[in-house]
Amino acid sequence: RAHGSHAGVQKNGCGALMNLARNDDDNTVKIAEEGGIGAVLAAMRAHGSHAGVQKNGCGALMNLARNDDDNTVKIAEEGGIGAVLAAMRAHGSHA
Repeated sequence: RAHGSHAGVQKNGCGALMNLARNDDDNTVKIAEEGGIGAVLAAMRAHGSHAGVQKNGCGALMNLARNDDDNTVKIAEEGGIGAVLAAMRAHGSHA
């Protein structure tokens, strides 16, 4: 939150959350409880032109939603579907 305007910090933060949520149900719950979904979405919105932030943000949301119906609903309610679609549109040519 303190470095919301720094794309590198946001990229690495989203990457850390992506890795912490990978195949770890306890961490997905903790991340959501601590406001991680909103933090990922805020990073994606603030840095829409930065492919690395978008990649790691989408990965974090993917792992947070996997096997967690509550997180899936929360991501959708907080605008996650639109954020993912915007990332895909903005970086459609990015391999």
